[in-house]
Amino acid sequence: MHERAPGRSRSPSNDPSTVVRLGYRTARQAMTTSTWHITGRGEREWRIEERGELLNRFDYRDDAIREAARRGRAREADGERTHLVIHRLDGSIERELHFGRPAFRPR
Repeated sequence: MHERAPGRSRSPSNDPSTVVRLGYRTARQAMTTSTWHITGRGEREWRIEERGELLNRFDYRDDAIREAARRGRAREADGERTHLVIHRLDGSIERELHFGRPAFRPR
């Protein structure tokens, strides 16, 4: 198990119940996927962006992750898919989350 740095809160994305896997759809039932990026513009400015456009801005990284996960789950309930890419302050990718069913998985 990885240890967290002191003072870091557990974000909802670390919780395995955040991502719900409901099975697979056929190719005819494929859905489009929105890709959102959480990026930092300094220690106190974190953004949720889609295709380079600002969707929302937060002072804290955990708040941005929590809100993006909430929106992803809401879209999942509406039958839509969301790919969430969480970046570190240096721009590298820390982790990715997927909400909604995959479009197709060949056997």
